[in-house]
Amino acid sequence: MKKIIFIILIALWSCASDGIKDQADNNNINGADYDFGKLTDYIPNEPGTILTYEITRYEQQAIFCQEIYWPEKNDAQVVVARGVFNGDTANKKKFILVLKVKGESPIQSSVGIPSGTELIILRDDLGIYEKAKQLFWALDNKKDNFIWDEIMTLNPNHVSLDPRINSRNSWANTKNLGYTQKIFCFEGMPQTALTVIERKIDILMFDGVFKVPGLNIEGLKFTRTIEPDPDLGKSINFMGGYQEESYFAKNLGLVYLKQTIAGKTSMVWRRINI
Repeated sequence: MKKIIFIILIALWSCASDGIKDQADNNNINGADYDFGKLTDYIPNEPGTILTYEITRYEQQAIFCQEIYWPEKNDAQVVVARGVFNGDTANKKKFILVLKVKGESPIQSSVGIPSGTELIILRDDLGIYEKAKQLFWALDNKKDNFIWDEIMTLNPNHVSLDPRINSRNSWANTKNLGYTQKIFCFEGMPQTALTVIERKIDILMFDGVFKVPGLNIEGLKFTRTIEPDPDLGKSINFMGGYQEESYFAKNLGLVYLKQTIAGKTSMVWRRINI
């Protein structure tokens, strides 16, 4: 089963209940004047909240990497899925993603978190979440109450499931759902990074508080580093590594995301209904 480890690059924040305010002197903006609050202030959980993003695609084609967990008795089969988004076409540069907060709902999978904030996907031009059965933000109570995960549940007929596993365990006739679980954001000192212990493919670092690009507001900045496939990363584009910079603003959630591949911008998300 999935486990989390810390990579300590400067210091680990030792008391999550004190919120993010203790980081003020380490940030790149005037931290003394910034009211950090708590991580829950940055996750819009109010039912009915609409989050609309304009996604711009650049010359470098955007790619994705997901670790997908398929429950198998007392363990889980882990599949690393990489690729390009199905909605990506060469003649289209702008895409819209619209999510709506449904509210607290049970997570119907063996993810180990009983419930989370469920999101309804109203529009997804690029196909970011097109394979999702359910989409959640969830506070993982097993990690000292300061890590928010993004969880996507998947039907057993998902293409990532190894046909041999499907045959052996009769997945087509089971109610067990696969899932992805990635760290969405977390509370910690700047330059603290978290990763999944099994492979260390996906590493998320908290950089601190910075001005949000294109907006006159500050946000918590994170940098996600996806490591390339060790065998095919240099020869196949979507098997390579990439980085994503994401910014979370108080009461607004994720407001900006930029993906870069080998230093070139591949896509940018901007929340447009602020």
